[in-house]
Amino acid sequence: MRKHASTLTIAYIAKGMADALREHRAGGPRREFNPDDWDGELGLMDEVTGRALLVDAVGDVFNDEGHPGVYVYEVAEEFGREYTHELLDNPRGDRDAMFADTLSSVMLRAQYPASALGAAFHAAGIGLTARERAQRAQDQGRDGKVWLYIVWGEYPEEGTEPDPYAFNTESRARRVHARRA
Repeated sequence: MRKHASTLTIAYIAKGMADALREHRAGGPRREFNPDDWDGELGLMDEVTGRALLVDAVGDVFNDEGHPGVYVYEVAEEFGREYTHELLDNPRGDRDAMFADTLSSVMLRAQYPASALGAAFHAAGIGLTARERAQRAQDQGRDGKVWLYIVWGEYPEEGTEPDPYAFNTESRARRVHARRA
């Protein structure tokens, strides 16, 4: 597993974010950017581009079979745009859930097979329990501290595990399609 995000992925995510901010400032149907929600534009940029390693990790799963298009154009840039819209629309929402929901929707639109997304997310560490994250970090020579902190929905009750494949791609895809119409 890679340790650093690709500079191209970071750049294209940032490009998508810039497009989303332009759309907001143009007075579209979305609410205005409130810098207080994010510690300024830098805080928003940090949140959006800070997901680049996970975006790359999911894409890496498809390297052997091949990608249906150019990953940075069709996934990274669109992810940056859509994730920024989601964050601006709901700045106090569950960012981890919005991240997973947005990335899965973007990948489905880019023609990645729906049947492979759950396994790709899991292979990238998205949806792992705290115990699994710590074990993976230890296996990779890391210190075992929180490494990939993505949890699907609410924390599970004591003694239960979250479902790592519980993202709802269908409703997300409908919302995105309706927004673009």
